[in-house]
Amino acid sequence: MFDDFSLCQKVAYNILRKSILKGTYSHAYLINTNGYSKGFDFVKALSKSILCPQNFLNNDNCNMCGQCNLIDNDSFPEFKVIDCDGLWIKKEQILTLQKELSLKSSNDFNQVYIIKEANKMNSNAANSLLKFIEEPEDGIYGILITNDRKQILPTILSRCNLISLKSLK
Repeated sequence: MFDDFSLCQKVAYNILRKSILKGTYSHAYLINTNGYSKGFDFVKALSKSILCPQNFLNNDNCNMCGQCNLIDNDSFPEFKVIDCDGLWIKKEQILTLQKELSLKSSNDFNQVYIIKEANKMNSNAANSLLKFIEEPEDGIYGILITNDRKQILPTILSRCNLISLKSLK
C-alpha cells in the first residue's frame, strides 16, 4: 500500500504519512507527478490509507480487507475517479461527482475523489470544482493529479495542498 512509496517518494511520503497517522488531511491535494509513471498508483495507495478505518499504511498490518479489494476494482462507493471524457474533463462530470458525494456515506467512511489529469478540465469544469472545494464538507477529500500544475486554475491551486512527486527519470 502506501508504504511501498517510502523510498522512491521519500519527501511526499513522509509529509502525507504524518497526516495519515494523525488523521489530519487536507480537504484537497494537488499531486504534481513531475513525470513519475506511478503517480496514480501513489494516489490510489494514499486514498486507501485515507479510507482505511485503522489508518493502515501497509499490507503487513492489513489483512487485505474487502474494502481495498473494492477500491482496486473501482467498486467502493466512497471512492470516485474522474478521467477525461474525450479530450477534456467536462462540467457534467464534476456535477455528477458532486451529486454522488452529497449522498452521505452510509458506513461513516470518509469519501475520496480523484481527478486524473486535472490540467485537462475545461474552464466550466474547473469553475464548478472550485465552488466545490471552496466549501469543503467534513470527510470528503479530493486529490487532483497533474503533470503540469501551471495549467491548473490559480484559484484551485491556492486551495489545494501541493505535493510534488520526485521524477525518477
